[in-house]
Amino acid sequence: MTLRSRIASLFIHPEAKKIRGDGWQNFQTGIGTNRDKVTKGRFWPNAILDHNELLSLYNGSNLAAKIVEKRPTEMFRRGYDLESDDADADELVKLREKSDAMRADENFLEAHIWGGLFGGALLIIGADDGQTPEKPLNEDNIKTIQYCNLVDRRFIWVQSYYSDPLQPNYGLPQTYLVTNTVSQGAAAPALQGTFKTAAAVIHESRCIRFDGTPTDVLTRQQNAGWTLSILQRVYDRLKKFEHSFDSTEHLLGDASQAVFKFAGLLDAISNNQSLIQTRLAIMDETRSVARAVLLDAGDGGTTPAESFSREATTFTGIADILGLEMMLVACAADMPQTELFGRSPAGLNATGDSDTRKWYDTIASDQTRKLMPKQVRWFTLLAKAKDSPVKKRDAKIKISYKPLWSPTDTEQATVDLTRAQMDVAYITAEVVTAEEVALDRQDLYPSMDTDARESAMKAGQSHDPYPEDDLDPAIIQAPQQGESTNPSVPIPLPGPRVVSQVKNGSTAKQ
Repeated sequence: MTLRSRIASLFIHPEAKKIRGDGWQNFQTGIGTNRDKVTKGRFWPNAILDHNELLSLYNGSNLAAKIVEKRPTEMFRRGYDLESDDADADELVKLREKSDAMRADENFLEAHIWGGLFGGALLIIGADDGQTPEKPLNEDNIKTIQYCNLVDRRFIWVQSYYSDPLQPNYGLPQTYLVTNTVSQGAAAPALQGTFKTAAAVIHESRCIRFDGTPTDVLTRQQNAGWTLSILQRVYDRLKKFEHSFDSTEHLLGDASQAVFKFAGLLDAISNNQSLIQTRLAIMDETRSVARAVLLDAGDGGTTPAESFSREATTFTGIADILGLEMMLVACAADMPQTELFGRSPAGLNATGDSDTRKWYDTIASDQTRKLMPKQVRWFTLLAKAKDSPVKKRDAKIKISYKPLWSPTDTEQATVDLTRAQMDVAYITAEVVTAEEVALDRQDLYPSMDTDARESAMKAGQSHDPYPEDDLDPAIIQAPQQGESTNPSVPIPLPGPRVVSQVKNGSTAKQ
């Protein structure tokens, strides 16, 4: 080391000599060094919420209950329709009625709610395939489906997993141990055949699983094979938010604090504390009688005057802080404030439509990714049963959810007008015929004769909706140059011309 290096080392801050990772450091201010208080912060994991606290939160906190219920309720709010290319409308209606008889929709909704609250739930499908419940379901031999029972994760443990890493279901639950959730008092568990109702092992193919917050495989195994509650991530923020409002309410009770100045207070307390208590009692009594505080004005000399005042508590900025707390809770719950708090949107020209549409888009995504596969499996198994109203056992069932956003009458009228103008443009350009458009719009006109429209379209003719008012063939003129060959929709040309179709023997010019 040279002399210059040795001299320079004497002026290097000791913190700089320590080996550190890459990052900005300022030894003058301490930012980025061991003296920086921010670098001492570490994320400490919260304790896993137990079932009792989760249930208490759901029953006692309206915000916690709304976070749990709002999303599943919105997923089922507008309902859905069954569709299939392998079954007619009557078969699908009867299939839906059979599902409703087993309260399937109610159980699906509750499974989403309790699965989100406790971290998991199962719908047990009572399919009679001639096998015991711990064996895989034989879908080709289902005689009937008797029930669709809901059990939440408090009464379910994963008993075994698929352990072959070369199979697509590796690491997923294979069988569940389900205990009886219905208390029979002191009575012993009854027997049903060879199975006790106290506990049963059920194969995963006979269940429809609902989860809470996604977790890693190790956490699921430590949690009896289940995920965590959706309130787990929200818990800490929700607790701080509730405490913030509680603290504000306590401040309201001390909004104006009374201050009483008494000469020689400490000496009076040390000598005779009862004198102070007597004086305060007299003040309270006189205030009750005279609605005023009577004070000693002093003698202007050695005896000072008493004084009484009120110190007001400052609430400036509290509303802004609570507003930020509400935003953080809504962010943690992944819900807009308009839905979680019922709070009107703030800001210039704010209507809240963008937040609502984004919220509905999120719900629609959850319907497609989470709810639809479960419902499709349920109705597919119903259709496979031998007593199913669907004749084709391997019918492909589809679920179509109704739109969550309902347009206003003005918005719907604007859409209908735009669609009508588009139809006229396509018919005029001969892209489609009037019959094709009419059949596509038959839901708007239920009284339309669809059979006559289909017959005319197959014959390559134009359907006349007024057959009794016939055209006079003697005066029907040939199309002019550039005029449409479609007799029902002539192409408008500039200048006057003779209309190609004339009824009742009269002619008209345009």
